[in-house]
Amino acid sequence: MEDEMMFRRSLVITLFSVFTSYASAQTHWLLGTWEGDLVGLRDQNTRRTLIVTSVDPSGGTATGTWAGVSVSIQIVGQTIRLVTGANNPVELSLGASQSLEGTFTARGGAGRTYTIVMRRRA
Repeated sequence: MEDEMMFRRSLVITLFSVFTSYASAQTHWLLGTWEGDLVGLRDQNTRRTLIVTSVDPSGGTATGTWAGVSVSIQIVGQTIRLVTGANNPVELSLGASQSLEGTFTARGGAGRTYTIVMRRRA
């Protein structure tokens, strides 16, 4: 009887741990669709979209798309880094207003750096 009770307790703890891990992976702050505009870009299309589709359980990497092209995303704390399909580095940090704020550096032309603030799309 005592062995059966220990087994059940162990099973409940294991299941709880599995579901808790799964739930926390599903609710990572970075998951979702983010949109923002490049400030100072002299182009008709300043809008950029980042769609984060998955975050590694360790929390150190994520996958998604930037402008429809697959990207790998590095996560350090509340800062992310990625390189776009056009080889432009992007660095963003989660701000107090729950927006991603940072820079986009255009490698082409003058290699200018632009500010970008992205908000989660509902």
